[in-house]
Amino acid sequence: MYVLLAVIGVSTPMTLLVETAIRHLVMPPEFEQVRAWLGPQVTPWVWGMVPLTVLATAGAVPLQRYLYRGEFAEREAKLGADKAHDKAVFESLMLSTSAPQFPALLATFGYLCGASPTPVVWTMVLATIGVFALGLFLPPRPVVSASRTPE
Repeated sequence: MYVLLAVIGVSTPMTLLVETAIRHLVMPPEFEQVRAWLGPQVTPWVWGMVPLTVLATAGAVPLQRYLYRGEFAEREAKLGADKAHDKAVFESLMLSTSAPQFPALLATFGYLCGASPTPVVWTMVLATIGVFALGLFLPPRPVVSASRTPE
């Protein structure tokens, strides 16, 4: 599960690198003038993504618990507690880690439009930390008593 967290955690910074590479390879040189013109207008909006990333991470923790409970309840009778737990953790993790990454993707788009790299990097760092922090809140494996073992 922690390998999956690492892949998810680095995906947003990788998006920024891919965007930068594609922009340098595909966009005409005049696009840098457009970015310079748009940059001062876009940068304050990208600075807004920094606290939004923190709020999204904080909101992702209860979201993860809510998603886990729903997934686990839906699958427990069919799969048994252990398999239902594994599936529910995977599903809730995949969905809840999107919350801190969304502001980071908006910041990447802001960088495309000429925003200063400083708030973009801050947003990327906080989103990556947020994804890893969600790994600390993974639900524990349920304790199954001998009388409740699936057949």
